[in-house]
Amino acid sequence: MGLDALNTFLGTLARGADVHTMGYLKRSTNESVGPSASILRQSIPHLGIFMKESAVVSDESGSSGDEESVSSVDKTQACSKRSKFALTCNLIRALSSQKNPVVFFIDDLQWADPASLELVQQIAEDRDIHYRLCDICYRDDEALASQVPNMLKVMEGRGFSVQTIKLGPIERESANTLVSEALCLPPSLARNLSELVHSKTGGSALFVTNFLLTLCKDGSIRLNLST
Repeated sequence: MGLDALNTFLGTLARGADVHTMGYLKRSTNESVGPSASILRQSIPHLGIFMKESAVVSDESGSSGDEESVSSVDKTQACSKRSKFALTCNLIRALSSQKNPVVFFIDDLQWADPASLELVQQIAEDRDIHYRLCDICYRDDEALASQVPNMLKVMEGRGFSVQTIKLGPIERESANTLVSEALCLPPSLARNLSELVHSKTGGSALFVTNFLLTLCKDGSIRLNLST
């Protein structure tokens, strides 16, 4: 799981927060990750907005100073996966509050690498992070999909609440409603097309939408003002 979404969130949060909220976020962020902010700022540049000026200058000077003063072993340790994951949890802990709850929506988790899955699991299992909800989405028909339910099973075994909502293909009537609303047609006039679309896509809502877009781009569906 890349941290670019968290970086975008911080940028949006900084632009929309009032003075009081911004002050609180800066204090909590500096308390949580201040001494080790440089480890995260490479992946989350907007984190610098919430850091004290002295901390930012220290990070920047440290990254541009004499490379010989820091051994390669120390760099590896400083940027280790474990340290980065722990600091990410600390940052999320600082950002989430009763007034500002945080919701994570992570799509296509079946394609995640083991390190990303470990980070997701660590965020979800951190009992010190309050007022946060983790909402993950994955396809169970992919080759690597088994790793996600395995992770969820482990979390359940550790006493965490996991609610699963299985989304199957949409019914033909639902596909007809989607097509009729997308094309601004009465349901009766959209019936033939929706039957074809449902047959071609197997009722997958994503595929139905993409198939309609493809038909429009190819010119197979076009507006007729004479009818």
